[in-house]
Amino acid sequence: VHRYYVSVADSFLAGEGWETDYEWNFIPPPGQAAFLVAVKGLAPAADFDAMRRVQAWIAILAIPLAFWIGLRMGGQWAGVAAAALVALDRQIAGFVGILLAESNYFVLLFLFLALLLEALRRRGPGWMAAAGCALALASLTKPFPMFLVLVVPIFLLARRFDRHTALRAAAFVLGFAVLVTPWLVRNYVRYDRFYLISTNAGTLLAQSNFPGLDPADPDQIYWEQLYRTDRWQDPAIEARFANKLDRYGRPEWNERDRAYMRHFVAYASRHPVEFIRNYAIKAYNELRHPLPGPGQPWRGIHTFRLLTLLLGLPGLIWFAVAERRDPRWIMVAVFVYFLGFTALTHIVRSGRINLPVKVLHGFFAAYLLCRATEALLLSLIHISEPTRQPATSSLPKY
Repeated sequence: VHRYYVSVADSFLAGEGWETDYEWNFIPPPGQAAFLVAVKGLAPAADFDAMRRVQAWIAILAIPLAFWIGLRMGGQWAGVAAAALVALDRQIAGFVGILLAESNYFVLLFLFLALLLEALRRRGPGWMAAAGCALALASLTKPFPMFLVLVVPIFLLARRFDRHTALRAAAFVLGFAVLVTPWLVRNYVRYDRFYLISTNAGTLLAQSNFPGLDPADPDQIYWEQLYRTDRWQDPAIEARFANKLDRYGRPEWNERDRAYMRHFVAYASRHPVEFIRNYAIKAYNELRHPLPGPGQPWRGIHTFRLLTLLLGLPGLIWFAVAERRDPRWIMVAVFVYFLGFTALTHIVRSGRINLPVKVLHGFFAAYLLCRATEALLLSLIHISEPTRQPATSSLPKY
């Protein structure tokens, strides 16, 4: 927390630029550090507990935003169920008291989803632009959703290709670009290279896709079992960057990360069968109930996750079939995006890394609860209604 976020805030407020205490020249996403800058700028005496209290107040917004998302997915009661599931989620609540990016990230991610679903109900481009801005803020906090800036316009234009839809898609992209571009320009000016929001993608891809990895092996599915080992490292890349410094005299991480990106591409192209097999297993592992990691006992949190999974997967299927002609189907595309992206870039069993997939389960679980309850009530009403008998004449027959 201090290396990535607090040190940046302190450096910026001291007039020393946007600098981290990280030993490498790694570029972390700026969102959480910007939040700390805002808090410390408004209240210079704010300590760790004060910053956590501010973060906790912001985190409360996740509950009404979850209601908004559920409301647009399946109606009022789906909104109530979605808000309840988010409010009861101990993993989300656990990050509220830590100055990691997750707490603010989920608020911004929910804001993006709520604005997107609202924009799909309206014809003007303004709501789409707002959704693009929200996606930019979420991506600047944690970069995982940033490629949704491509998924959403493709989805819109694939459904209906006309001038009005193109305008709305362009507004979405523009809203995203307005907020992200200044950070990209800053990175280019400082390093004389074009880098995306953060410089860790190549390393994550290499750590999660390398010869000898078997995600079907119980000893190789946990993040902690591989993250801090050197099994994934390439000796040639490590030797090349062992003593390389950037122009500011800091060890070169950014170009090393690019080298590992190329290393991953080479591995996937040389071993396509192994890569696809491992990718499919990691995606499957993500959909399974949350097994506890080494030394982690079963607790209520795992039971909660299991219940949301058991409700969320059939809810996802129900939603995908029932709403296949509705623009709300974008939620299925968002779920598949997070599932695929997380399985690609991470060893899956990490409470932080795969949490978005498990949280998205909750929205489909809420949809299932709402639709199943409606179907049950309609059945009960139908059963309780008296059977109408055909009218007969009371006149005597001759």
